[in-house]
Amino acid sequence: MYFRKIDFKKEIVLFLLIVLTVFSCKTREIIELKSELTIDKYPDPPNGIELDSNVFFDATEITNISYQEYVFWKGKIYGKTSKEFLAALPKENVWDSLEGKYSVLSQSYYGHVAYREYPVVGVSYEQAIDFSKWRGDRVMEYLLIKHKIFEYDSVQNKNTVFTIEKYFDGKYKINPSPFLKYYPVFSLPDSATFMKALVRFDSLNRINFKYCKEKYCSELKKTTCLETNEEISEKYLYGPDPTEVTDCSFCKYQLVTHIRGNVREFTTNHKITFGGSYRDSCNAKLFFENKEPNAYTGFRNVCSWKKWKN
Repeated sequence: MYFRKIDFKKEIVLFLLIVLTVFSCKTREIIELKSELTIDKYPDPPNGIELDSNVFFDATEITNISYQEYVFWKGKIYGKTSKEFLAALPKENVWDSLEGKYSVLSQSYYGHVAYREYPVVGVSYEQAIDFSKWRGDRVMEYLLIKHKIFEYDSVQNKNTVFTIEKYFDGKYKINPSPFLKYYPVFSLPDSATFMKALVRFDSLNRINFKYCKEKYCSELKKTTCLETNEEISEKYLYGPDPTEVTDCSFCKYQLVTHIRGNVREFTTNHKITFGGSYRDSCNAKLFFENKEPNAYTGFRNVCSWKKWKN
């Protein structure tokens, strides 16, 4: 389905989503700490599914709307003519170079509300790394606000913005709390983590999918690769909509989606991507050479809590 790119007042929408989505840990109540929070009491990161002890793997690829939150924040803090904002923008016209007639997606895929839960593409390895760092800062900021360490600063700017380093180094507006000594580290998964996630969650998904309404979630059951696309034509070599939505809200249990297929994903090695995409054979290898940015590569995060060492 193709849609005309529209303005849906994302200045307001995305500001709210930064609070509701990026900060959406398991609990949102305000809890004042009286003693040190031990590692087992820290919340699961937003969108994170535990893969190993203190290793949380994103349930989905980073979506267009999640990436828009990051871009919006850069513009709000640094200004829309700043190098920080401009460096964060994805390359929306990557669809122009995809085999077939996909130039219309350059005008709709990233910006239209219909694709907001689809995987972001057209980003570079460096942008994925910066997004991961930004995400960690925002989750830590929320955690400190939640535990009444400080209040949210709605008028922060590039000089007063919260970062994990500034906070623990005593360069933010207050001294670090003695009760919160861990911080979230969001990064790209390495190859071994991807392989472990593929084995574990493939089998778990088969069980959990039984608790989804297949009428609404059937696309998540298949691997989105070349052979499974039923709408291929001379005009649309990968179907009119090459990618699939990242999640389905009609599931009782969270699925971990598209580890294989849909879009290739960045790893810690900037030369290698994992998992294949809609333009790759279902029988293709799992690791691919990184050619970026393009219309078939995205990313997801893995997160661990790490103790700050001065």
